[in-house]
Amino acid sequence: MSRDEPVRRGHRVSRRSARRARSLVVVVAAGAAALDQVGERVLAVHEAGAVLGPVHVVLTHNPGLAFGTLAGHPGLARLIDLGTSVLLLVLGIRLSRETSAGTRVLWGLLLGGALGNAVDRFGSAGVVDWLRVAGYPAAFNLSDVFVRMSGVGLATLLLRHGSGTARGGEWPKAACRASAPLGRRPQRLLPMRRRRASTGAG
Repeated sequence: MSRDEPVRRGHRVSRRSARRARSLVVVVAAGAAALDQVGERVLAVHEAGAVLGPVHVVLTHNPGLAFGTLAGHPGLARLIDLGTSVLLLVLGIRLSRETSAGTRVLWGLLLGGALGNAVDRFGSAGVVDWLRVAGYPAAFNLSDVFVRMSGVGLATLLLRHGSGTARGGEWPKAACRASAPLGRRPQRLLPMRRRRASTGAG
């Protein structure tokens, strides 16, 4: 076995791990977006007016952002939604290798929620809100639920790190690595080989 073989093998394992990490984020995001779209087409279109316990199935369109913000500027709302989705996709993939599986799932849910709303915004008159709960000020959809749940989860991880209880400080360290330019990421220092003392040293 050549001296470089263990290094090459380690690189292959590292690449496989990175692919698995990215795949988890992408699969969770795709599943979350698909759940919202299926629920929208099955329940909102065919079962509008149904009552599922405290949840009422409705069918409304919101051309703006959350709570109707920018409702009069649907083009701007689309651009903001698209930019947010792209940003979350880039961050989620770049952070995936440096974080735990649970954090990757949260990133996937956040990205999936953003994508689900983006699909609505570019494919219809606006985001389709099809759920309403008594006491809540506005209708919403599953994508909104995923965004809020994952946002709370990620914020909790950040706060736990701030109090010194997060596992290894993975979240902020990964964020720093993801925000660093590709050519300027800190590299691990290899241990220096000790120089052998010359036989003639006296």
